[in-house]
Amino acid sequence: AGSSLPIGLVNLAPLATNTGGDVRHYPAFRYEVDREQVLSDVRWIVSRPQGLEALMRVRCSAGLSVIDYSGSYCRRTPVDVDLPCVDCDKNIFVRLRYDDTLQESEECCVQAAALYTSPDGTRRIRVHTLSLPCTSVLGNVFRGADLEINVKHRLVETCQMLPVKPPAQIKEHITSRCVDTLYAYRKFCATNSSSGQLILPEALKLLPLYTLALNKAMGLRMEPEIDERVAWMHDCLSLNVDSSMDTVYGQLMRVDDVLLESDSAAADGAVPDVPRKPSPLSLSSEGIDATGIYLFANGRDLLCYVGKRADPSLVHDLFGTDDPDTLCGNGPRLWTLMEFDSVHSKQFTSIVLHTRTERCKHMRLRLLRHGSREETLRFFDSLIEDRSTAGMSYVEYLCHVHRQIQNKFV
Repeated sequence: AGSSLPIGLVNLAPLATNTGGDVRHYPAFRYEVDREQVLSDVRWIVSRPQGLEALMRVRCSAGLSVIDYSGSYCRRTPVDVDLPCVDCDKNIFVRLRYDDTLQESEECCVQAAALYTSPDGTRRIRVHTLSLPCTSVLGNVFRGADLEINVKHRLVETCQMLPVKPPAQIKEHITSRCVDTLYAYRKFCATNSSSGQLILPEALKLLPLYTLALNKAMGLRMEPEIDERVAWMHDCLSLNVDSSMDTVYGQLMRVDDVLLESDSAAADGAVPDVPRKPSPLSLSSEGIDATGIYLFANGRDLLCYVGKRADPSLVHDLFGTDDPDTLCGNGPRLWTLMEFDSVHSKQFTSIVLHTRTERCKHMRLRLLRHGSREETLRFFDSLIEDRSTAGMSYVEYLCHVHRQIQNKFV
């Protein structure tokens, strides 16, 4: 049946979720700029490793049981997960529950088995089995905790609650889960420490940072349009762990220092075509220098920020102009990467391509200039360790979490 009403991602995303498909959102689409990303996305979707007509079941030892699954799938029975299409980008998140006491002298096992059809028509089965030691010492549990899985769990919870709860309640829930975790460690594993000191388990010492980052995630902000929020939710439900971490806490790199190293190498007669990978920086404005050129990757966009006092000769080598304002105009420029006849340009292109290849995503390149409104909305609001309209700074959040933990002891 036809309809004269517009169809948005709210209507289309469930179809992709139930069939193992993908949602690709291109806001403010412009053919001359977005063409490369669309072609790259289509090329990757049809060529990546994948299986069809898959059926998955997760089983575990006595004393454990499966609560639920999260991801892109269709569930027709209580115990099996139907996957019309499963690929290397998808992730199925499984939550387990203790049903009985586990014996400390034994190990518990979790097994995931998937029956699927390969692209060449062969019916195959793949089985993964994980065996873990049981312990009654809570300190051992914290010592073996996986930070990235904890962050992924919080991200999945956020996506599941977002359609039914306001962002303020979700943020409060995320923070309370972090507080409960650190309170348990403080109460049962660090009883000899001073009550005025915030004690963090070694394996989860960055849990408050990632919890703050999740509080400031795009899906919980007020600015995104509904289609952008729905696309974010769909992606986060099925992203693998590495991509989820990139979405929550993006990667900031200073590239001008790396590029200028080639000038020193040129004096020695050897200029590498592929520069060293820039070291990641913390997402704080304290590390932003007005003379620098930075790349920020979050899995969706690749932001290139040019400082107000960046080296003019380097700017000309990279962008073909001495004044990046002419490229940006009054806002961000969805910029098509161009390689000019200079060593710096070739090395910059190499860094951009490597960043995209690492994430198996094209990521549109946005050029931001100093002083623009979009500079604040897109670049500096991504520096989650700073205070912004999205929430408190990292230092303030640590103090807030510490107060919440102390209140539980009262």
